Amino acid sequence: MTNIDLSESDAVSAIDALLASHPSLGWWGIDVPEGVKRHDLAQSRVSLRACWREFVIACKYADLLSPRNSINRSHNSYGLKHRAEQLCGDGNLGGYVGNGAMIAAMLYKGFKYESLKNEFGYAYFNISSRNVPSAF
Repeated sequence: MTNIDLSESDAVSAIDALLASHPSLGWWGIDVPEGVKRHDLAQSRVSLRACWREFVIACKYADLLSPRNSINRSHNSYGLKHRAEQLCGDGNLGGYVGNGAMIAAMLYKGFKYESLKNEFGYAYFNISSRNVPSAF
């Protein structure tokens, strides 16, 4: 899964497959607890599918990362999404990346995750800290 130039149809197909295999994945993130005021899982899943451009930007950033064997708790999906926005957003796709789009991209690229199971739906991944590109 190294093609960083996903078309709309390829991106939507990839998101559909991820939604099918990860029932708690949505635009807000993954494993957001039931009852969180802003969270409607069904709507969040529809929103993630519609935000395919965010997914493409996040995939471009995920291509810059390398896996490691264990989960890295130094970088979560929310921090990674901000780096993706700054480094990989462009005029054609815009620059915003939702937390769920970042998680979806990381899953699509084959990274493993550990959910924080918090109200924000953040996740950690098995990424190497050595090559986490940052614009900060």
